Amino acid sequence: MRQSVLTLWFATFITFFVPVLGCYQRFYTYYKEYQNCHEALSWGLEPHLAKECATLGQKFKDLNAQPVMQQIFGRDITSGLDGTVKLGNESPNCIAWRCGVTAWRFREWQNNLENTPLPSMEGWRFAYEYFDRKVDC
Repeated sequence: MRQSVLTLWFATFITFFVPVLGCYQRFYTYYKEYQNCHEALSWGLEPHLAKECATLGQKFKDLNAQPVMQQIFGRDITSGLDGTVKLGNESPNCIAWRCGVTAWRFREWQNNLENTPLPSMEGWRFAYEYFDRKVDC
């Protein structure tokens, strides 16, 4: 009897808690918008923006390293240009470059950072954030 209760408890634990123990990718997306479509696609601009995007990713790492943050974003933070986005009619601008910063952490340990401003960089506008698929970490 005792063994069956223990087995039942263990099965319940595995069923409810183990699926939670995976890393979720949390994406932060920033846009750098241009009114002139040709300017945004000019030769030599992409490497410059890639450096700016890497700097933005470093700002997330610096914020994460502060003792008060307790590495809320996790150990691994990556960033990179995700290409261009054609903006809709509601925007006065034509096109935007997209910079994605990805934080890897157990989702239940990531809060919404209501009282902490996200890193920013001149010329880049924070667009949105979201969680993506669970991955093996």
